[in-house]
Amino acid sequence: MLRRLRGRERVLARRLAQEQRRAEEMEALVRQRTELIMRISHELRTPLNLIQGYAELMAEGARPLPLEELPEVAAEVRRASATMLRLVDDLGDCRGFRPATSTCSRGGSTCAKSFCP
Repeated sequence: MLRRLRGRERVLARRLAQEQRRAEEMEALVRQRTELIMRISHELRTPLNLIQGYAELMAEGARPLPLEELPEVAAEVRRASATMLRLVDDLGDCRGFRPATSTCSRGGSTCAKSFCP
């Protein structure tokens, strides 16, 4: 009887250790997910702020830009919107969630580290 109890105790100890490892893995995934969302938010906000700023200036009737500055402003808006499109495309291309050390490259761009197939 004592032998059987010790055997059960060992089985329960192994199961407990497995469950603790699973809980730690889940906590790590939640942290990685949170970091991913924060990175994506930052990466999208920066170009959006630029585009929004230019739009507000135009809406307020700010002094028109000299013609020679228009190509530079247009290029900046184009770069900002291209950055956002790449991020959105990367998110659409990536189908799963992997540890932060993973990356995937699709269509010439690299996905956010934690969000790859």
